[in-house]
Amino acid sequence: MPEVPALTGIISKRGADQVCKLVHNGQGQMPSFARLSELEIDRLLTFLRDPAAAESKSPTPLPSAARC
Repeated sequence: MPEVPALTGIISKRGADQVCKLVHNGQGQMPSFARLSELEIDRLLTFLRDPAAAESKSPTPLPSAARC
């Protein structure tokens, strides 16, 4: 199985914009996930920022400036 980097703290390390671009474009062994909707990307970024908050029924979305 190939080694994959941990996603723990990825939003604070790279910023939401960079992570969003990574998800859309892919990089290295990670494929592109450009087919994900803005809502799905927002939920993914929310989870990566705070997994506990993402489990709530109405997670706090990232500010619009942090979206791609």
